[in-house]
Amino acid sequence: MELIKYNHKSHSKLWDKFVTNHDLGSVYHLSAWKKIIEKTYNIKSEYFIINDNKNIIGVAPFFKLKNPVKKTWLSLPYVSYAGILSNSKISLKDFIKKIKDPPKKIISRKLIQKKTNSKVVTMKISLGGTKDEFWEKLGKSQRKYVRKCKKEGFIFKTETDNIIDEFYDIYKKNLKRLGTPHHPKKFFIHLQKELKEKVIFFSIRDQKNDIVAIQLSFAFKKTLYNFTGFVNPNFIQKRIGTLLAWGCIKYAFENKFVELDYGRSTVGTGPYQYKTQWLAEPHSLEYISLENSNLTHIEIPEGGVLSKLWSNSPSFFTNYTGPFIRKFIP
Repeated sequence: MELIKYNHKSHSKLWDKFVTNHDLGSVYHLSAWKKIIEKTYNIKSEYFIINDNKNIIGVAPFFKLKNPVKKTWLSLPYVSYAGILSNSKISLKDFIKKIKDPPKKIISRKLIQKKTNSKVVTMKISLGGTKDEFWEKLGKSQRKYVRKCKKEGFIFKTETDNIIDEFYDIYKKNLKRLGTPHHPKKFFIHLQKELKEKVIFFSIRDQKNDIVAIQLSFAFKKTLYNFTGFVNPNFIQKRIGTLLAWGCIKYAFENKFVELDYGRSTVGTGPYQYKTQWLAEPHSLEYISLENSNLTHIEIPEGGVLSKLWSNSPSFFTNYTGPFIRKFIP
């Protein structure tokens, strides 16, 4: 096994072709994320092509975290999962042995095929059968609120114009409400620039044609990834999130996707329960760290007191400091 340092001009097409052809290759493995994260946060990356007898057998995307105490690599910050993608099983221990100047600590967030006891999962909706059959499987409350929203004049739309500003306004307000610092706007500008046609914005518009809910998704291979989506806080009681969720599922059926990835959740939490209402099922994520030859499984901590403090802080403070703090919450 040989590691070759990634060079964008020489390797980007080779890298993305390998990701596209691999069964577990996800949108988060694409080389575009290297540019997105570097340009947004000025974090240095360590991307490697893994060769065996001059044939590519894997890719390894990592970023160097800003840790003054110990040199730490992570695959991949700001997304649900990535990790080493290979044709053969390559452990973190095997990988780190091949690095000339290895980090003190290396963290991997990876989707795995087998079920485990991990409480960290990504929720996926299987889109087998027909759209109408899926609709009939939904609970009565989901169908009731979808119909109610339509009757009240709310419309689901696949956006074709640049609506970064409208998205960012709703996104920022909701992150504050939930007690989480937000990304700078340039993160989403770089997303759109680097992932191009893979980026899709879905929206709910009211009777005045104003956007009152919005979903940022990625289309890659046969999977539609729901990356982040929110409802304008003034319209939460209208339950228009149900129309947004159903609209995305309907779009996925109509455009021949085979699954919809709802993103990371912790088993038993509110977001987890909400996603199961849309027939999403858990797929295990393996979050592990390797330090001093010791492997440790990582759980995602709940927000707690800090989240409450953030949500109760004045907007002028969170708007200004949010992007600076978010850099250090990978």
